[in-house]
Amino acid sequence: MWWFADYGYRPEKTLWTLLTLLLLNIGLNLVILYWQQDAIVPALEEVYLQDDKDPRKGTPRGYPSFNPLVFALDTLIPALDLGQENAWQPNWKNPFGIAYAIYLYIVHMFIGLLLIVVLVAGISKRLSDEI
Repeated sequence: MWWFADYGYRPEKTLWTLLTLLLLNIGLNLVILYWQQDAIVPALEEVYLQDDKDPRKGTPRGYPSFNPLVFALDTLIPALDLGQENAWQPNWKNPFGIAYAIYLYIVHMFIGLLLIVVLVAGISKRLSDEI
């Protein structure tokens, strides 16, 4: 419990926790990419429902391919718009996709947002103390 007590005074702890959260999501995205490919599907139904085109391999329309690192960054930092969060989503019809969606929306995005706010507050406190 002591680890979380002084985030505002030691922003490097927040940064390390954010990096750990990011690496965990990258790992989950790689697992999905190689073993559970139907757990993440295109967000646009007209792309997802077409059988003749596989957006993971690229389509003539130029649909963005799934990138585990970029998707993790795009979902962790709300201010970034890298296009992956709008193009890909968890599949609610797949049990692994449902579990991943719960992790993505509750743990990764919510806790990530809180940690980013704490990191900004901690850095601004340090800067104000030094001025």
